[in-house]
Amino acid sequence: MGELKTALAGVTRLETQLALAHEIVDLIDREVDLLNRRRGEKTLEGLRKRVANLFLQFIETPEFNPEAARFSAVPRDLMLRQNVQPIISTQ
Repeated sequence: MGELKTALAGVTRLETQLALAHEIVDLIDREVDLLNRRRGEKTLEGLRKRVANLFLQFIETPEFNPEAARFSAVPRDLMLRQNVQPIISTQ
């Protein structure tokens, strides 16, 4: 398991200029460090949830994964369009 995380960190390091990728790498490095210190599985649960959530965010971002845009319900650039305004409830 540690080898997989280390390999993923190596691949993700290519994008260290990007904050999301950098945060994923930092969390993976922290997990590898905790694994090397032989910490129990229970102590890694929260960290692993954070890694999983950030990785999900990473793969859902069209800049990293162009196919993700096909599955998006609302285009990401919608609010950047000139004549688009949010719907405001009058209730």
